[in-house]
Amino acid sequence: MMSTKCMFICPTKYNYNFVKPERVKYAVLTMMSHVADLTDPFVIDLEMMLGYPRNLKEISEFKTNAKSILKNYLPDIVCITCYTSFDYLSTEKNFKQL
Repeated sequence: MMSTKCMFICPTKYNYNFVKPERVKYAVLTMMSHVADLTDPFVIDLEMMLGYPRNLKEISEFKTNAKSILKNYLPDIVCITCYTSFDYLSTEKNFKQL
């Protein structure tokens, strides 16, 4: 029997001045711990992979690159984290259209 693939997406923050992305996403780890026995979970951390876009050009490039990355995966379940109001803006704008 094939295991259910569960993808956790960590979006990024737009116009965020913090210099380095968080390496450990505790909220994601907490969520994953609840499904680890039932699924095959994995994380796509767009914040670590693509950084923080700070202007319209960078945001447009981020969207293009994020779509390119995500189209390579075929999960059964997708979970998108939205931990703070900074995350909310990029989450709403990026993933509403996917």
